[in-house]
Amino acid sequence: MARPLLRDFILGARQVVALQLVIAVIAVALSGWTLAVTADLMRERERLRTRVAQLEEALVTHDIVVPSTVTVTEAIVAPRARLAYPPSAPEAGPPAETADAEAQSSFNPGQIIGDLIAPAPPARVVVLHARGEASARIAEPLARALESESGVRVIVAAMGQNDRRAPSYAYYTGRQSGAASALVQRFTDIARRESVAPWSAQLRGTALPAQGEYAPDRIDIVLPMLSPAQIERLDPAAAAARAAAEAEAEDAAATAAPPSP
Repeated sequence: MARPLLRDFILGARQVVALQLVIAVIAVALSGWTLAVTADLMRERERLRTRVAQLEEALVTHDIVVPSTVTVTEAIVAPRARLAYPPSAPEAGPPAETADAEAQSSFNPGQIIGDLIAPAPPARVVVLHARGEASARIAEPLARALESESGVRVIVAAMGQNDRRAPSYAYYTGRQSGAASALVQRFTDIARRESVAPWSAQLRGTALPAQGEYAPDRIDIVLPMLSPAQIERLDPAAAAARAAAEAEAEDAAATAAPPSP
C-alpha cells in the first residue's frame, strides 16, 4: 500500500515541477517581448520629441506663439562643467541661517535616508535668466505675473547676449521635478498669454546636485533669445521712446504749421 502511494506522490511532484518550469519559460518569454516593445516605444518617443522641438523652433523663428504643451522633464546627473549650471544669481541664494546650517552639517546617513523619503522642499525662489537688459525688462511683467499666480519669489537676472547656455530650466533635487515642471508650464502659459512667442516654447528640465547658492528650493529658467524685432516690439523702454518721438514729431508739426486765418 505504501509503495503505490509514494509513487503517486512522486509522480504528482514531477508534474507540478514540470508545470512550474513551463510557466517560468512563458514568463521569461513574455518579459523579453515586453522589454523589446518598451524599447521600441521609447525610441519612437524620442523621435517624436525631437520632431516637436524642431517644429517649435521653426514656429519661433517666424514669431508664432507655440501652442500649449506639456513641459518635458528629465532628471539626469549633469557633468561637473561650470556651464552645466545656470548663471550665478547671489540674491536668490538661501537665507543666511540655512547656509550656516548646511556649512556646519557633516555626513549624516540618517539625514540622507530621511531626505530620500521626505517630500521635496517647497519652491522658494524662481530665477529667470534673460539675455540682455532689454530682455530682462520684457521679463519683468511676466515675472510679477508668475509671482502673483504661484506665490513664490521671482527674480529676473540679465545674462550675457553671447552666453552659450541653451534654453532650459534646472532644479537641484530630483524630488523637485514635479513642482519645477508645473512652475515652468505656468510661466510658458503666461508668455503665451502675453504673446512672447520664443518664451512660450517647451523647455527641457535638468536635475543638478545642490551646491552653494543652488539650493533644493530654487529653480532657474534660462530663457531663449529674443530677436531684435521682438525686443523692439515688446521692450517697455523702446515703446516709451517711440511714444516720446511721436509726441515730439507731433509738437514739431504743430509748431511748423501756419496759423489758420
